Amino acid sequence: MAPGHAEPAIESSMGAAKDYRCAYEFMQRAADIYAQNLRRNQDAMAYLRGRGFSDATIRAFGLGYAPRDDAIRRALCTTPDAAHKIRLAHEISLICRTDDGTYRDFLRDRIIFPIRWPDKRGKFRVVAFSGRAMREGDSAKYINSRKTFLYNKSAMVYGLNHAHTAILETSTVVLVEGYTDCIAAHQGGVRNVVAASGTAFTDESAHILSMYAKYARVVMDPDQAGQDGGAAAVDALRRAGVEATLVTLPDGLDPADFIRSRGAEALAEVVR
Repeated sequence: MAPGHAEPAIESSMGAAKDYRCAYEFMQRAADIYAQNLRRNQDAMAYLRGRGFSDATIRAFGLGYAPRDDAIRRALCTTPDAAHKIRLAHEISLICRTDDGTYRDFLRDRIIFPIRWPDKRGKFRVVAFSGRAMREGDSAKYINSRKTFLYNKSAMVYGLNHAHTAILETSTVVLVEGYTDCIAAHQGGVRNVVAASGTAFTDESAHILSMYAKYARVVMDPDQAGQDGGAAAVDALRRAGVEATLVTLPDGLDPADFIRSRGAEALAEVVR
């Protein structure tokens, strides 16, 4: 850069290398903040342990808690270059703009599920977050990061960073509906499992999985919406060249409940 010229403002949508580098750094720092806050929040830890997750699993999946106090904005968007940092944090969906023109954290008072995806060099990095309500009656069960230049939610699946090796080894992917279903399966040793990432399973997601798997077992929730979504996922996978079948678990159980009641080995038998 020529002497006397100020550094240009970030224009992340242009995809400059520095934008991606800063964005990945912000996402990882946010993930660390959420993880630290989880350890400090007894209610959030109790919620996850109540779902049957061990401390080792919570750490392995980088689960976290988004506090109510705008911890991300305060940590990441301070001077120097506060305006520059606010612009980037907003663009990658860490913060949002309020009606009065101020900024607040996009996710607040929620359990956090980081979503990781490979960069151009194949390294899995945090690209988005999904926040789950801990209490019934909250405005939405899940709030997911907006689509950003890091996060194409219509193409991505959750848990691929943990599952890709097992999928390649077995040539088979197990697709479940929820993040907790995916985590419960991995905790039980069924490691070729991924979940739809905050949206309906798409042809783009099916194409990605076809690069890893020849076969797929689709295990969705037992309600009508889950079964309809499962059938649509099977069709998408078949269009992508994957031999896919829809699996219905007995007794109207979803995968996480099935694992809790019968064990992960029983799930492995059903999807084999």
